[in-house]
Amino acid sequence: MITKVNPDSVEIKDQDPIATNTLIWTAGVKTNHIADSFGIETGRGGRLVTNQYLQAKGYEDKSIYVAGDDANATEEGAERAVPQTAQEAENEAIVVSTNMAADIEGSQNYMPFKDKNMGFTVSFGAYYGIAQVFGGKRVRGWIATIMKHFTNIMYFMRIHSGYFMFKYILEEFFRVKNGRTVFGYNTSKRSNVLWSVPLRLFFGLALFLDGMANINNYVSFLVTDHPGLGIVEVILGGLIFFGLFTWLANLAVICLFFFGMLTWTTTWTLFVAIALMNGAGRSFGLDYWFVPWLQRTWGKARYGVPQSIYKK
Repeated sequence: MITKVNPDSVEIKDQDPIATNTLIWTAGVKTNHIADSFGIETGRGGRLVTNQYLQAKGYEDKSIYVAGDDANATEEGAERAVPQTAQEAENEAIVVSTNMAADIEGSQNYMPFKDKNMGFTVSFGAYYGIAQVFGGKRVRGWIATIMKHFTNIMYFMRIHSGYFMFKYILEEFFRVKNGRTVFGYNTSKRSNVLWSVPLRLFFGLALFLDGMANINNYVSFLVTDHPGLGIVEVILGGLIFFGLFTWLANLAVICLFFFGMLTWTTTWTLFVAIALMNGAGRSFGLDYWFVPWLQRTWGKARYGVPQSIYKK
């Protein structure tokens, strides 16, 4: 039993201290001591024993359910309880909510708990990880780290949180110091977008002038001759030139190319639009002020202001 952890040693009850600068804690998870006062049968680590419907054992008639780290959830016929992980907790939450609804309706149509463990992924730093997926197949190294990121992104997609998925991708792949991402400096290298400003001004002006020519029935060199497309060109060119909604405006140019509205002789516009999606509008452009304001305003309007609930 560990009694004390020092900067250079670990003290163990009735044994000599172990000299070490590194401690890896593998003692597992124990339930909150409050659970001991419930009078419910407990299993390993103080977890509350349940039946196949996640009802507390001995209290099935009182509609008491247990889920999460406190639950000693066991699939019918299994010998061991499922591990205390987030994916098991989510699965337990579905079972508990379904069965609580059945109690309220008086239908007794309970959903039995089924272990749906899809595997594990653990990363050690930015480049190395281990995983057990696809029915027990073990993977390690760079691929395992990729799997972990993919799993996290899939989680945000499953809870329909595009905002936090976008933030996760930014913080894990792009806004990382010292190249500590799974792709190294290939995605996290941040360069000065000032050098993109001349290209942005040229491209925006070219789209604007070509759009004006299209509107006035002159020869258009970039898009299919049509006054309506000329108006679109003028708008996109103006946005790119002044650096407002630069990323979205260049995305629209790319869409025009693939929809066949840009001629194949102007394939260069596709690659210019891709190059200008690097935040070029934040250097001598309106995006320098508008994008941060939009992030603050839209983020608060959509998700509220995050606040700590501790010590209140």
